[in-house]
Amino acid sequence: MGHRFKESDDGREAVKRFEEMIQNNDYYFFDLDAYEYIIDYYAETGRIKKALKAVEYALKQYPYSSELYINRAQLLINSGHFEEATEILDNLEILNPNDQDVLIMRGLVYGHNGQYDKAVAHFKKIEPLLEEKEDLYFHTGYALQCLAKYEEAIIYYKQVIDLNIEHEDALYELAFCLDLTGQLETSISFYEKFIDQDPFAHSAWYNLGVAYSKLEDWDKSLWAYEYATIIKIDFSSAYFNMANIYANKEDFNKAIECYEKTLEHEDPTAETYCCLGSCFEKLDQFDTALHYYRRAMKLDAKYADSWYGIGICLYNQDKAFEALHYFKKSIELDNTNPEFVLAKADAEYFVGNFQSANEDYETAANMDPANSDVWLNWSEMFYDQDDFIKAIDILINGIDELPQESELYYRVVVYMIDGGMYKEALLYLENALILDYDKHTVLFEYFTELETQKAIFKIIDQFKKDNF
Repeated sequence: MGHRFKESDDGREAVKRFEEMIQNNDYYFFDLDAYEYIIDYYAETGRIKKALKAVEYALKQYPYSSELYINRAQLLINSGHFEEATEILDNLEILNPNDQDVLIMRGLVYGHNGQYDKAVAHFKKIEPLLEEKEDLYFHTGYALQCLAKYEEAIIYYKQVIDLNIEHEDALYELAFCLDLTGQLETSISFYEKFIDQDPFAHSAWYNLGVAYSKLEDWDKSLWAYEYATIIKIDFSSAYFNMANIYANKEDFNKAIECYEKTLEHEDPTAETYCCLGSCFEKLDQFDTALHYYRRAMKLDAKYADSWYGIGICLYNQDKAFEALHYFKKSIELDNTNPEFVLAKADAEYFVGNFQSANEDYETAANMDPANSDVWLNWSEMFYDQDDFIKAIDILINGIDELPQESELYYRVVVYMIDGGMYKEALLYLENALILDYDKHTVLFEYFTELETQKAIFKIIDQFKKDNF
């Protein structure tokens, strides 16, 4: 819809003129392509009410356009107004009983209403009536997926891709279903088949990269994405995924290069700016990181990661009071992220808000008990206050959650030795050495006195002789 406009600046100008018309309560003339672009623009950006208003104005100029009525029905379905949408579809079906869009949308009404079994039955019933089956197969697959019939959904998604290797939604949902059913490895041969048929199929290379990424074969994933970008030099999604892999591999300079490539080929998003900020933050380039986090916030003031990122940078610049404001805002925007709560806890303790910090650490431990940093930071707060019993108690709770985390055992040893509980410390030290012998050097960071270090080294050396 509105394809001519999507290839130029005319579309954006049409949206601007439409906004002016509404604001001035005026009446401007738009051709049908322009209206279709305006409707798509609002729908794709989630502004359904504005999209419906655009349809309303368009129908005053083009009252006999079945395409506009289909647009209106789709928007009504998406916003949950199924009866009104069905009424429009009934009228359209009278005029053209075999219209493909109308027939498919009847099934979509069932799907959006949660009646996926009826949607599947309807789609299968109309299949012989349709010449173009790509959309039908996709919607059938999606309805089956919603019914948790993943094996059947896979069949339909593969049929979509057989018809159109560039169908990004089908490729994405196929990867999701293959992942759920443990068939990701078989998907590799599926994509390789398309690559053998057409080595320049950039989407096949891209999805091969996705499959390898889900299998955590990072090198092969990067290789596949690299080919995708060679074939399609402006393939922003491939650059973005490559950047994420480099960031996970802690090659932050490479990640930055790829995020910047992403921005060369698509409009900036808060997510991309935050990813860039995170890379510079990991490189301790906090001023540059702040620049990108603030750009993310400017794009989307409700993007919680940007507030959190600014807080982390300020905290690392010894500006904990300022950081607290940003951590609080990040939690306000997203109260499900334990990293935000842990960061606020650390900042609260740093500025001396002991009670608030304790409450936040407890919340973080309940939200994410598998994060050893929560238990270590929380216990250290009490250790710094010479409350060894409480610090040890917190760590023992942490060990109950993470019995294989050697660092928790080593830290208990530190607290117990400082608290005079030498026999108990020996038991935990033995467990720590069994779990990860090499990490014993962490003990010397806490005990700087030569005599204490000698005593600890003697115990560790004896353990080594007895066990290795």
